[in-house]
Parts: sequence; C-alpha cells; structure tokens
Amino acid sequence: MVECSSASDCCDVAVAADCAALRDLCALQKPTSDACVRYRTQCACETGAVDCELGSCVFRCSSDKECTSTSAGRHCTGGKCVQCATDTDCADGKQCVNGACQPGCTNDGDCSGFDRCVEARCVASGCQVDRECVAATRNVDARCGTDGKCIVPCETDLECGNPTSYTFFSCIEKECTYVGCESDKDCRIFLFGTSDASTLGPKQHAVCKDRGLIGDVTKPAR
Repeated sequence: MVECSSASDCCDVAVAADCAALRDLCALQKPTSDACVRYRTQCACETGAVDCELGSCVFRCSSDKECTSTSAGRHCTGGKCVQCATDTDCADGKQCVNGACQPGCTNDGDCSGFDRCVEARCVASGCQVDRECVAATRNVDARCGTDGKCIVPCETDLECGNPTSYTFFSCIEKECTYVGCESDKDCRIFLFGTSDASTLGPKQHAVCKDRGLIGDVTKPAR
C-alpha cells in the first residue's frame, strides 16, 4: 500500500493552517520557546521534516534528540530515525543492517530470497543457479540470467501468466517481460481482482505508473 504521492499527503490540513502564525511568532522568540517547539513538531511539511518517499510518509530528523523509542528508532541517520547506526547500538551480538538490529546469519539459508550470507550479513546477490529460479517461479523451464535475475522462457504472451485479453507481461525475445499497465482501472483489477470493495481506503486509489513498473496505490493530491 502507498500512503502518499507528495509530502502534502502526509500533513494534517487543520494543523497546517496555524503554521504561518506559529512561524511568525517563533521568529520573534527563542528557539526553545513553546511557539518554536510547536512549529517544529506540528508543521512538518513546511519545515521539510516530513516527506513522501517511495509512497510512504517519512519523518526527516536532524539529530538523535528528535527520535524516540516510540518512533522508528532512537538514532538519526541520513535524516531518518532508525533503530541503530552502528553495530554497537545493538545488543545480544546483533548487527546493524540498514538501520535495524538483526541477528547475524550463519549460512545462506538464514537469508531471505536470493540474499547470501557474507561475513555474518545477508547481502543481496541475485540468483546463482537455475534451480533457484525454478523454485522461485514454479516454472521448470526458468533459468538464472547473468544479471542475477530469473528468466522465464516463452513462445507467446499466453505463457506469461496474463489475464485473458490483457498484456501486463509480454513474450519479448522469448522471455516473459513486464511491460506495464495502460490505465488506473486495469491496474486496480490486476493488483486486487474484481472483489476489492474493502481493500482500499477512502483516500486511496490504484495508479498506473510508468511502463516497466508495476502499478501501485496512492492517495489523491489535496
């Protein structure tokens, strides 16, 4: 699910109405004043403290003090509140991987997908042998490409798992390739089927993105 299409989708319109007054009041007072604190915490969009990133609302921190144990984490790294910044922030021998404390792996079986265990860390590597792609795609003819991506061979579009009369996937140079959606409607049906009355919230709808990207769900701009 996608929460936003722009930073404005992440802000409370009612609160934002007071931001101009708070900003002017803060300019006349000390940074530690109540008005300044309220401006920084309530007017996230105007201060740039919140943004829409890959369809999710993210809080932009500037220091560890802005991160609490009830938020995404206690450490501010790259403008994001994360659980850890280094391995020393983790207990019980866990390692800091992408801002989260995780147990160190001991073999490739401890890692998800095609990730491999390298020096006790799960590292993205892609497929390595055809058998992995057969397991991933449930297609006995699938093979592992030189770029670490699985290739599903085909002769016609019908072999690529398309719904009847649709071409989300096409057989291009004898390989099943995702070619994109054509409208918001066919995108919604492709993602959720025809019985999706309770799937999306009142402010969410399916959006057909650029060809080559699978459609997603977003809020309308205010």
